[in-house]
Amino acid sequence: MFKKDNFWLGVLYALLVPGVLMAILYFSLQSQGRSINSSTIENMLLFLIAANAVVMNFGFLQREKDLTGKGMFITTGFFAFAYVVYYYIL
Repeated sequence: MFKKDNFWLGVLYALLVPGVLMAILYFSLQSQGRSINSSTIENMLLFLIAANAVVMNFGFLQREKDLTGKGMFITTGFFAFAYVVYYYIL
């Protein structure tokens, strides 16, 4: 599965990594009884964008999977743009 070099596979990875990490963070905070407010969600989203960039760098760009890396880069860029628009422009 990791041997393929496909743009849409990169988009899929860029959607799965933050989704899985968000679920882990959310349920771990819920199990500890902590409240989840807008500040916590904002910090979690920023962490997920950074985690996606790290996975993109170490997982695909250093292994020369160019198309997969481009898919992850564009999707991560879209996430970062949406974050800035939502929290700083609207």
